[in-house]
Amino acid sequence: MRGRPIGSKIRENICLILNKINFSYGYEIYKIYKQVFGKVLLRDVYYHLKKGNEIGEFIAIETKKELGRYTWGDQAERIYYTLGPFAKFETNEKTEQRLSIFKERNIGVNWLDEVNKKISAINEEIERVNNQKLSYLAKKGIQESLIQRIEKLKKWAENKVQKEKILEIEELRKKALLIILR
Repeated sequence: MRGRPIGSKIRENICLILNKINFSYGYEIYKIYKQVFGKVLLRDVYYHLKKGNEIGEFIAIETKKELGRYTWGDQAERIYYTLGPFAKFETNEKTEQRLSIFKERNIGVNWLDEVNKKISAINEEIERVNNQKLSYLAKKGIQESLIQRIEKLKKWAENKVQKEKILEIEELRKKALLIILR
């Protein structure tokens, strides 16, 4: 396999932080990261938040303009993130103990909208694959990847949305299974 690996230790650590506190913005995540895991660049945290948002490990739930006295001006834009359906992380006792000093926050997210966005994105990807002339092996690889993502989405959404939406995700899986037949 060529290129950079998809996973990242920094992103996994950010997942652990968000798993504990539910949601936060970049600079706050950076401060917690340094306190719990050690040295990291602020630029790396922002890069991995953006990348994680693109691949569904995180969800940008809100953007706020904060007024204040900053070196660059009188306002800052804070993008708040929470865990997405494709978040990957493994915790251990040592990490849990370090994170235990941080409080869990209540989060007000319209999970139905977030699940609908993920369903739409997967639907678009299935349509794009169906409209391309690809080899059987290429389609099979894409199909396996899509089915894994759909299963993760279903598991993530089970406690967040109604049963009808879970059935819609199951229908999406059936649609993905038909990719190699076209």
